[in-house]
Amino acid sequence: MINEQNLEQLWKEHLIKTKKEKLKVRNFIRSKFQELRIPEILFKLFKTHLKVCESDGSGVVVASQLTSDSIHALIAQNNICAIHVPGFCPADVAESLSKSALEEYTHWKLGGIVSTDMFYAGGSVPKEVADHSWPDFRRYFGEREDFVRRQRAMSGGTWPVDHLRLELDEAWPFGACLGQYLGQKLRPAIMRVMSEKNDFNPSVPEYGFIHTDDFPKLKSSQGIFSANVYLKIPEEGGDLYIWNINLGRIKGIYNYLSAQILTMIMTQGYVFDIEWQREIFRLLPDPHIIKPKVGDLVIFHSGRPHSVAPVTKGTRVTNQLFIYAKGDAPLTVYS
Repeated sequence: MINEQNLEQLWKEHLIKTKKEKLKVRNFIRSKFQELRIPEILFKLFKTHLKVCESDGSGVVVASQLTSDSIHALIAQNNICAIHVPGFCPADVAESLSKSALEEYTHWKLGGIVSTDMFYAGGSVPKEVADHSWPDFRRYFGEREDFVRRQRAMSGGTWPVDHLRLELDEAWPFGACLGQYLGQKLRPAIMRVMSEKNDFNPSVPEYGFIHTDDFPKLKSSQGIFSANVYLKIPEEGGDLYIWNINLGRIKGIYNYLSAQILTMIMTQGYVFDIEWQREIFRLLPDPHIIKPKVGDLVIFHSGRPHSVAPVTKGTRVTNQLFIYAKGDAPLTVYS
């Protein structure tokens, strides 16, 4: 376990690294685009010419287990939209983990500022939250080992996230490993909660907030993939929507322009604006809708537009993590 002095040094290194990242030309331009509301201006200028993005035809593969073929099709080829494995986690393990998560959970604010309809629970802290706060950063790294041990103990020894990492290691030709940051291991997953007891925006669309967690121009064997193991399912709501588009394949000037503007909107500060959500929805084809059950696993490229329907009755709890792929390298698991 990392001691207090090393944690403080790690935080200082993190602040220096964060400052350098902000000064990179790409990130500087992106922040200025948002500050000057360039996507909004472009959208208004070309609104009448924008077209609905075409589906790439990829579907959801439902399988009893992960295989080398399905992982290759998802990650290396982008030929499928998502992998859905029913019953990946035993029901009794899911119940034990979800009960623990609901004992204490914290409202998730992106960047420490922007409110969302999500909570993190069970002693977990998202890296995105830890990046903006010393107390959360200290907890993320300082209590990482204790968190993982508790999850394993409540799972009877085999945490579903460990099981997934092992399956990925077997299925991907270059293996899989746990992510690191500044020489320290990252947390493998978080406990994520969505509940009807939520004072977030009451006018949330029925499909939730469409967004991407990675750049929407999908590339072979590269990108950030999202994985969720469903531990508790609400009575109403919580369905997963995924739009099977690859903005990197779109041809034609106005189609291309549509893709560029849509990309900027979905990856910047417009995600939680209801009016912009309607515009995003208008430019997308019909989605795949996944209705998971307790114990199910779903993996998809987070660069594909996706959303979660608001929970209107009950509670949704998942083990959520990301899988980073980059060419002929091991898959990296982190949260």
